[in-house]
Amino acid sequence: MKMKPFKWTGSLVLVLALVVGMPSGVFADDTSYSLEEISKLAESTGYSEAQLIEEIERENQANQEKIENWSNQIDVQAVIEAARLKGYDLKEEDVLEDGGLARPSQTNGDVGVANLDPGVGTYGDILYTPDTGTKRGYFTGHAGMVAMDDDNTWESYSTADKGGVIYDVNRWRWDYEKAQAYWVKDATSTDYDYASKQKGEPYNVMSSKETTDEWYCSKLVWRSWKNAKGINLDPDPDSGWHGNVKVSSGNYWVSTADLGDSPHTITYWSKGY
Repeated sequence: MKMKPFKWTGSLVLVLALVVGMPSGVFADDTSYSLEEISKLAESTGYSEAQLIEEIERENQANQEKIENWSNQIDVQAVIEAARLKGYDLKEEDVLEDGGLARPSQTNGDVGVANLDPGVGTYGDILYTPDTGTKRGYFTGHAGMVAMDDDNTWESYSTADKGGVIYDVNRWRWDYEKAQAYWVKDATSTDYDYASKQKGEPYNVMSSKETTDEWYCSKLVWRSWKNAKGINLDPDPDSGWHGNVKVSSGNYWVSTADLGDSPHTITYWSKGY
């Protein structure tokens, strides 16, 4: 196959919070969930309250560990190999060990602020930040997916001004203090357009990852890859019936941290401190 050049265009508490999908620096007005709501969810799904609470705490702890152990170190050779599967011919000098690459045709691997282009990634790439949260709850981060034109993203927000699935400007290089971009190792080409078909559908972080009419940020990314390529990015392999819900892997939710922890993803760009 002829390689194309790598070109980028333009514990129980009174309140439990699962805050997925808020823009950086914004505290949500309605992102806390009472024990009563957890109880109702347990009753409708067949999960126990303890199972749901444990999952919330476990997923938020995973995200917190990412913050505490943050590293911008990139496996250069692994990134080069993953790029070849996507049809890009990268050289070692294209990829910085510290930071990786964002739009190297414009920066020659330099991801510094001198580049005025705020975007990161190309079609189908996964974007992740731990830089979101609420004063009343836990960090769970935010995730998005690069749209077909690269300069925009598909994301699901909980806020009033950006509620539900939206087509947003790709400003991931600048909007977050910490952020990463992932390639899916098994991906070879295109057809990751599932997210665009969900435009305008509502946000609901209490929805099962298996439903397809309500969304939160990481669920939208996870489902897009699962539907388009059959790739399950959830690292939890325990599939089957959980209560009244048949899941393709063991969790009721899929978290932002799951996307980077998946054996199918590789970090090719990272910023932070």
